[in-house]
Amino acid sequence: MVRKPKYLALFQYESYNCDERFQAYIPICGTGVHSATLHYVANDGLIEDGDIFLIDASGEYYGYASDLTRSYPANGKFSPEQALVYNIVKDAQQAAIDEIRDGAPYNNLNVASRNTILSGHSR
Repeated sequence: MVRKPKYLALFQYESYNCDERFQAYIPICGTGVHSATLHYVANDGLIEDGDIFLIDASGEYYGYASDLTRSYPANGKFSPEQALVYNIVKDAQQAAIDEIRDGAPYNNLNVASRNTILSGHSR
């Protein structure tokens, strides 16, 4: 078991080493229900075997903010259910990326990702 603040501190340390002296927002480091809680910022507790660890963090570089959100299996391997959800989200992201082109309406990205999630839900 590892404490969540360790990974938060590691992200902040690496951000600082890349000249990102500030965080653009309070990072989220969550597992279990906290990984699905919008604006969860307690960032405490343990990362348990079988958990999905979510980090949503942002370094700021001379006024430019990044936004990084990633999910990892705490033990290095997704369960079948976790892998299914992870891959549906990854496919939805790719569907949105595939819609990006000059002059394309933003809503096309939303529709593409939403349709991918809905079709993936029926797997």
